[in-house]
Amino acid sequence: SSANASTAVPAGTYTVTTTGASYHDGSSTCLVAGAMGKVLGTLSGTTLAATVLDVDSCAGQQHAEQHGKR
Repeated sequence: SSANASTAVPAGTYTVTTTGASYHDGSSTCLVAGAMGKVLGTLSGTTLAATVLDVDSCAGQQHAEQHGKR
């Protein structure tokens, strides 16, 4: 089954696909096994197709800079 954007999902192990996703904080180099953070996207089973990612404890491009704002 699929969850909508306002559905909280329980902690667990999920496969996250990032094709076309943007990063609120961090970058794709932050995505390693065991990484934690916040993800917006579409959940189907245990696969989450991410649209926006915010990876915890990872230095990277800030959201405002990513969109040309300072």
